[in-house]
Amino acid sequence: MSTEEVEAPNANPRSTVLNHTMPPFYACYLLKSANPKRSATYIGSTPDPPRRIKQHNGIVTGGAFKTRFGRPWEMEMIVWGFPTKLQALQFEWAWQNPHLSRHLHSPTSVHEVKPHAQFPRGAASNRPQTKVQVVQFMLTVAPWKAFDLRVTMFSRDAREWWDLGRRMGPVVRTDAGLRKWEKDRAKSMDREDPWEERGEVLDEVQKILRIEGVDGLRLVRSGKGVETDKIKVDDADFFTGHWDKWISTSSASTSFACDLCSSSLDTSSHLSFLLCTGSSTCSATFHLPCLAKSFASSTPANPTPATPLPTHSSRPLLPTRGSCPTCRSSLHWQNLIRGSYRRWEEASGKRKKPTRAKGKKKKVSLSAPTSEDEEAEAEDGEDDDEDPEQEQERSWALLAAAEGAFVDEGDGFFFEDGQDGDQDGVLLYAPTQQPSTPKAAPPRKAKPKPAKGKEKEVAAPPARSKAPPKAKVVPSKPKVTKKSVAAKAPPVREKVRNETPAVDDTRGQVVRPAVAARPPKKPAPIEYLEISD
Repeated sequence: MSTEEVEAPNANPRSTVLNHTMPPFYACYLLKSANPKRSATYIGSTPDPPRRIKQHNGIVTGGAFKTRFGRPWEMEMIVWGFPTKLQALQFEWAWQNPHLSRHLHSPTSVHEVKPHAQFPRGAASNRPQTKVQVVQFMLTVAPWKAFDLRVTMFSRDAREWWDLGRRMGPVVRTDAGLRKWEKDRAKSMDREDPWEERGEVLDEVQKILRIEGVDGLRLVRSGKGVETDKIKVDDADFFTGHWDKWISTSSASTSFACDLCSSSLDTSSHLSFLLCTGSSTCSATFHLPCLAKSFASSTPANPTPATPLPTHSSRPLLPTRGSCPTCRSSLHWQNLIRGSYRRWEEASGKRKKPTRAKGKKKKVSLSAPTSEDEEAEAEDGEDDDEDPEQEQERSWALLAAAEGAFVDEGDGFFFEDGQDGDQDGVLLYAPTQQPSTPKAAPPRKAKPKPAKGKEKEVAAPPARSKAPPKAKVVPSKPKVTKKSVAAKAPPVREKVRNETPAVDDTRGQVVRPAVAARPPKKPAPIEYLEISD
């Protein structure tokens, strides 16, 4: 049974363990806040860095909640080339927590039982310089030093942090401590590598400087250049050359044999043999065990990382690098396995084709397409599906135009930070047209009279539109003062008992007679008792 036919029972189709494959691109990135009032950094992982930076800046929905308070962000560095997504996530966690990762701990002496953290947590842990030193140390330890990882930097500042970390070594120093260390090193004329044996491994890492930015717009934002293409987030270049070599090799002959053991190869199982990835003209094929033994025999014993502990020679479990026995070109084991998976995916129809590159934003029109637009589309000849990000922005544009929102000519739409923690961007509606008044209905036409002898059809009365209710006018209340209250208050009159009204004959008005005041009551006399002896 071939390797492709072996499937785990009840396997999850999204599992990267049971359904192993090598992702076209996966990277861990370092962000730095461009806000002058903040000096925050952030570490994450993504298969699409250009889209991820838009999410962190709130242009596209998504992104971590922590990055909402440091906007705008700039991507300073990415580490890419991971064989699996799981390895990338482990690298991300160790980069975020170097004081907890067991790969970043080293003993200080032979008698120490518990190793100490190489980068303990402190006040300088969140500085960009410290983050770069941490990733430099990680690229020199297992298991990541066995991968073909590459580093791309998007600013000259990031390049300076890398060079400074290479000179300082895996030690975090403050600005004052750095100046003192440089003076002491210049006086002592010490030229020893602070990284010791790790420096050779660190120098072998491929480094790329791309000042245009991850999305090609960094120079535009700083006003120092024009827009360029964003970085590629697939391995289409590697696959194209490798697949063309296999097609030409398989068409030249029908039977294949291993160039080391001369045994026949099963070309229907692409995961059972390797094709040289070094030279474009070399078509050597090998069994996996045969080439692994060749790499292990030609590779000298690798010493353990430099530590005060006693070192011992040991060979790696799996080979990492070697030379092709036929063309003598340098090969990496990870690229050989990647080629096998790409051939298997293409032959079985499981390879995901890269989406079309997104063009410039245009003003969205809701009108029907004209004949000129249809002719231009026919000349273009591209019938592929739109990118998901382009589809989402188009739907937002249609909704905005339907609601009367403002659509910019060059930069698309205006977005505003949302208040919800699950939503990073909300479309800002800004109506530019006032609602028009309803037009008067046209006059009704006279209906023709029905002919004699026929029943008269009675039409239903037309529905009348209800008039809007009139707004109630609420009079404003006058201001109440002490004088107004005193003026409106009724006069106070003493209550009189048995009051009889009297009539004045001269004026005809009722006059109440004056009532005399009651005399005060006399106190009761005091009686005295006589007491006799």
